[in-house]
Amino acid sequence: MMYPSSRRLALLALTAAMLLSGLNAVAGETKVGFIQPENFTDARLNRQAPGADAIVLATLERHLQQLGSRCLHQGHSLEIRIHDIDLAGQVEWWQGPSRQNRTMREITWPRIMLTYVLQRDGHAAAETQEDIRDIEYLLRSHHLRGESTPLPYERAMLTRWFEQRFCGK
Repeated sequence: MMYPSSRRLALLALTAAMLLSGLNAVAGETKVGFIQPENFTDARLNRQAPGADAIVLATLERHLQQLGSRCLHQGHSLEIRIHDIDLAGQVEWWQGPSRQNRTMREITWPRIMLTYVLQRDGHAAAETQEDIRDIEYLLRSHHLRGESTPLPYERAMLTRWFEQRFCGK
């Protein structure tokens, strides 16, 4: 039986520490809040639920936090406040109560209005209000069709926005 030498163990420990510290270097914090979600334009997966669906809010919050953990550096924090959501497509009332699927059309693009504050080492680096829209969501959605996770168009739109604003900086 062969045991690793102390030098080899030390090298392995150093390598592991470097890898872990590299993972922690991209460890900024992202907080997401929703301002009066009961008044959002269209944040319901079906028309029977008043206000915003909990699954819509949780999906968007989780997605933005995942983007933040991937892109924000240590010492950075991002606070996002969502003021309005208009999901892609719409539930068409005339289709009857048995049909709860959202119908996607060229004029029903996703839109999210938000404000954000980016802080670097405790100091505000940017504070902005944005109205994020993806008017061409159907043209670029060929890879999203058939996706089983909720809100594929909204998540793709937020990913593009987030990467442009925060990932390359």
